[in-house]
Amino acid sequence: MKRKKLLVRLIGTAVKPLGFMAQGAANWHRVRSDLYSIVNLQQSGWADSSYYINLGFSPAETVSDAWIPESKCMIRFRIEAIKAIDSTALDILDEGAVWMDEIEFESILGRDVLSPLVQFLERIDDSSALGRLLNSDVPGRVFIHKDAGAILGHLG
Repeated sequence: MKRKKLLVRLIGTAVKPLGFMAQGAANWHRVRSDLYSIVNLQQSGWADSSYYINLGFSPAETVSDAWIPESKCMIRFRIEAIKAIDSTALDILDEGAVWMDEIEFESILGRDVLSPLVQFLERIDDSSALGRLLNSDVPGRVFIHKDAGAILGHLG
């Protein structure tokens, strides 16, 4: 199976039980309480076989037509910013991992990347929870729109 199709299947399988719905070929979104969340799979512009997983969050009231792309969210970051995800584990999303067979790829991705991602997303029920997690579990490398602090109210 092509790597992107495999990633789409595995990410979708991981986040759908959390209430995320597929949008397009490589996005999953949900609205919970006052918060819109999106998981986005992005292909690298530099290498055909390299990918990034991005997260985006915005107040639910700012989302029209039930979804907005990650790039339009008020808070955005790559999953490498989450403390629970070892940055070396993300090498599996790099083109150097194309030699890996599908079973090994699924196992490592599930254990080292998707499991901690799901555990992170499970803890985000609303903007307050997101604010707490940004302060405790996401040290830096986060884009926060200048209006996000006032809107979410918890981003010291």
